[in-house]
Amino acid sequence: PPSGQNGNPYSNSNKRTTSVGSLLQILQNFSAAPHMHMPSEPILVLWKTPSVLWIKANIDGSVSGDTAAAACGGLFRGHSACFRGGFASILGLVTVLHAELMAMELSHHQDWLNLWIESDSKVAISAFDDPSILCHGTCVI
Repeated sequence: PPSGQNGNPYSNSNKRTTSVGSLLQILQNFSAAPHMHMPSEPILVLWKTPSVLWIKANIDGSVSGDTAAAACGGLFRGHSACFRGGFASILGLVTVLHAELMAMELSHHQDWLNLWIESDSKVAISAFDDPSILCHGTCVI
């Protein structure tokens, strides 16, 4: 369940000690392949508007099964569901986790004070609390 300011798990009031950049650096420095879990049964999730003064970023990363090329993107909407911006980026040959983390990094660089990031990657979200899940004993944090 959300735990930060206004229920946002990524607000400044929630003490996160690991940045997206440092998680990406771990993957790059050690060429560490993340341990991927098979997804559980899909759950229908409906988009809800953020609180007033908040921007919600819906992000995703993907890797092509044919070419192994990765990309990421995101959409930003305000409390009235109005479109506030978006981005898409071709990343090259990286893992899907790297693509998800890069989408988070690009969202963070929008410089909004109250940004709520939504992602379908439980591993990427969990890495903020436990960066070691990216390393599997192969790197020092």
